[in-house]
Amino acid sequence: MKSVKAVIFDFNGTLFWDNAENEEAWSQTAKHYRGFGLTKEEFHLNNGKSDREACLFILGKEAKEEALLQCEVYKEEYYKKLCLERKLTLAKGAYEYFNKLLDCNLKLAIASSAPKINMDWYIPHFHLLDYFKSENIIAGRTDIKGKPEPDIFLLTAKTLGVDIENCIIFEDSVAGLKAARSSGCAKVIAINSTGADVKNTSLLADFSISDFTDSKLKEYFL
Repeated sequence: MKSVKAVIFDFNGTLFWDNAENEEAWSQTAKHYRGFGLTKEEFHLNNGKSDREACLFILGKEAKEEALLQCEVYKEEYYKKLCLERKLTLAKGAYEYFNKLLDCNLKLAIASSAPKINMDWYIPHFHLLDYFKSENIIAGRTDIKGKPEPDIFLLTAKTLGVDIENCIIFEDSVAGLKAARSSGCAKVIAINSTGADVKNTSLLADFSISDFTDSKLKEYFL
């Protein structure tokens, strides 16, 4: 493995274990717009992709811009309501792991498909600026191709000033892991968060971890 200079994290389902809330919100959105919810397979198919792509899946490829925007707003309002009702925190060991990586002089970044308005809410709630520079939190980019294309990871590495070959990427979704794998990064690690499609994600990663206290992380990096 090439010298590691940076670590890039997906956010939803990786650092913030909200798969249950996301699945419930998307299923409710599908039920609202098409009359029936999402199957487990449909959720995993769209998990990790942008809101726009998921709404296109629900409404159909011919959906008008206004309808797509309404779909996106409906989902995010329902999702935020669920998050506020439940006391949610970052994944076990995440903060301690951030500190260990920073002690090793590694650069940290977040590369997320989440809408920017959501990330603007996550940042203060989870005190992310204590660990990540604001410019290294990439989210809500509509000017690049979404996951499973590698564009967001390539952009994040460029923002960090590091070659992608010197980056490790943590992901939880099939789309995200495909994007990480095709980016050419040094290593791809899957996190088996609650609700993750573990059967398929494990096939796309170099190895999987249960959370950020997993002993395999120490074996490989620290």
